[in-house]
Amino acid sequence: MDRKTILAIDDSAISLRSVKTVLEDLYSVRMAKTTALASGVLRKEHIDLILLDIEMPGDISGIDYLKVLKAAPETRDIPVIMLTGHSSFETISNATWGGAADYVIKPFDPVVLHEKVLGIFLNQ
Repeated sequence: MDRKTILAIDDSAISLRSVKTVLEDLYSVRMAKTTALASGVLRKEHIDLILLDIEMPGDISGIDYLKVLKAAPETRDIPVIMLTGHSSFETISNATWGGAADYVIKPFDPVVLHEKVLGIFLNQ
């Protein structure tokens, strides 16, 4: 079975390293610090799942980029798990109404991240 490929998009290098460390034993993990870099990866590689930070200072927000992903025919079917430091009902609602498959609160518990990712792949 081929390894699934996950694209993590986060402006924080620490968060990206954490995601990679937690998931790299089971999945191929690509990383992007901006949505522009993420778009480049999406054009070049097959991505099975996107982990997307909501707050992207100096870039478009994760919610806005989610809308871009879900509007484009080539990326609309890629499941997206939002990563957020905000656990408010409004933030989570915006993410799920925008098309996110799930969300993970940061700082994340590695077990929770694994469970959410596996849940997405088992339901495909």
